[in-house]
Amino acid sequence: MFRKILVPTDFGPCSELAIGFAKRMASPKGTIRLLYVLDEGVVLPFDGVLDVGDLESSAMDSLEKLKKKHSRGKCKIEIALKEGTVHEAVFKDLRENHCDLCVVGSHGRKGLRRLLLGSVAERLVRGAPVPVCVVKSTLPKGRKISKIAFATDFSDASFIAFETFRHLVHESGAKGFVLHVLEDSAWMADFAIPTAAVEENWIKLREHRKAQMAELLQGLRSEKLKVEGKLLSGQPWTALSSFLKRNEIDLLVLGTHGYRGLDRFFMGSVAEKTVRMVESPVLVVPTSHN
Repeated sequence: MFRKILVPTDFGPCSELAIGFAKRMASPKGTIRLLYVLDEGVVLPFDGVLDVGDLESSAMDSLEKLKKKHSRGKCKIEIALKEGTVHEAVFKDLRENHCDLCVVGSHGRKGLRRLLLGSVAERLVRGAPVPVCVVKSTLPKGRKISKIAFATDFSDASFIAFETFRHLVHESGAKGFVLHVLEDSAWMADFAIPTAAVEENWIKLREHRKAQMAELLQGLRSEKLKVEGKLLSGQPWTALSSFLKRNEIDLLVLGTHGYRGLDRFFMGSVAEKTVRMVESPVLVVPTSHN
């Protein structure tokens, strides 16, 4: 599991769920670090009106209460208060304190509200130097992590995430599921390719993916791990969401290609769309993670 976990908190119910899940992800005698960021985007417009000292004092009181509440158990609890932009303060704290995981609660906003307000969780997924686990408000309280899924596209990015998945299944004793989504061949009909050729290529691709899946499973089973492999079809985030819900998966692990700028804008991100769509906690492992 993870040695030192950072949990950004806003003292709300989603943050409380994130702390609980972090405890399940922590190694024996691990450390959970609770961080509250006094957001300069909120404070600066009221400069001279709000007393920052009072805000800091109130936040520290709330952090101390959280520490007292969660100190019972195997994990050491640390608390910290910082000022700045939330995601930048989190990134800095992760590096300075050598954390190996960030667990963040997501409010699960949809549509225009999410677009206007943005999402701290998504900013962390895009730029954090360590894996980020996003926990939704739909998380069942207290449930043990007994089923862990890993979604792969067989790229280099997904193989980095695979090592995290393998480690988690080994350490937790959970049952593992290796998933790959074959997108439906119907989208290829827009290209000037005969339908028969499209179908033939799709069948060949499916057989190739089955062989890759079998190779992954063989390696895992040689380590005496309990794993199953599943080939799904459809849009990745929709197919994964359906499988996770149907099989009551406790955690999904996937890699991100780390697109930035125009690449991310035009291509989108399967990782981000999956994080938005699924109800299970999602652990996103960056390509730069070692």
